[in-house]
Amino acid sequence: MDAELKRLFKIIERGLGLPPKQTAREEAGQLDNKLKSALRPLIKTLVEGDNHERDEAIRRIRTSAPAVVRRLVVDLLIDVLRSPVESRRTNAIKSLAQFGSLAVAVLESKLCQSRSARSRDCYVKALVLIAIGLEPAERIGICFTIVAALYHARQQETPHAQAAAIGGADQVEPEAAKRQDSNDAPADTDSGGSSN
Repeated sequence: MDAELKRLFKIIERGLGLPPKQTAREEAGQLDNKLKSALRPLIKTLVEGDNHERDEAIRRIRTSAPAVVRRLVVDLLIDVLRSPVESRRTNAIKSLAQFGSLAVAVLESKLCQSRSARSRDCYVKALVLIAIGLEPAERIGICFTIVAALYHARQQETPHAQAAAIGGADQVEPEAAKRQDSNDAPADTDSGGSSN
């Protein structure tokens, strides 16, 4: 584990040695990709290792890794939440929970942007586990974000669900047109205003 962290520090210190023609954005992207590939064995330990290995790896990352490495680990663990393998997702959730508030902002952002019910479920589980270890005010903020994101997701799904229940989206339009036509039909009453 220490050897992996030392290797990561060397990668960061050396940089990439890129030619000066490359932009800072390209350089940052290449460094990011290089660090992510160097972190893959660590991520494998976090999602496939036993509890003791996972706890030890997280302790070392939290205490001795630079902020950029900690953030990349969180990002990579969040990527694992899209895995089709349930055990990998569960271990990624447990690992994210141990990163605490470091993972909250990224998880909240992903939750608000997610269109997948399975992904939203994973983000919510991780946020709930993190919230357990936080102060009450922070818990309330996380709960509010969860409720707002799930409400928004429900609102986005509702028109499609209603259309499917009625008999398809093509059936919604004719029904609305029929109601509109019946509202526009002339009334049986005299158009002179008063009936007296």
